[in-house]
Amino acid sequence: MDKELRYQITLFRFALISPLVSRRGMNRGKQEARIKEITARTWEIPGSPRSSIARSIVLRWLFLYKRGGERLKSLLPQPWKDRGASRSLGEDIEASFLALRRENQAVSLPVLVKFARACGLPLDSDCRIGSLLLG
Repeated sequence: MDKELRYQITLFRFALISPLVSRRGMNRGKQEARIKEITARTWEIPGSPRSSIARSIVLRWLFLYKRGGERLKSLLPQPWKDRGASRSLGEDIEASFLALRRENQAVSLPVLVKFARACGLPLDSDCRIGSLLLG
């Protein structure tokens, strides 16, 4: 992500939360009403194909801004900590997991993952099982 895009994203985030941080004495009800207005709108988000903002994201940006001493710098997008590391499963593990899925179609995903681990498949918490089953 280039510097200009990071700057645009930071300004977008601040523009979104600025009505919430500029009113110090805003009560919880008014704050929630403003958050609902923000999440109900369609946005043109810099660097993203998305057009909506979730409540949890607005609250996260508010938290980051306040924790960062109310500086714009605190809203800069941060690079992923695991950038460059693979989150995918190996082909042999994927094949084994899909075979387990075919054999146990009625079982929920969390139960299937526990079963796969009990069978010796090395599944960590970062693996993308859901996208594997959808793809």
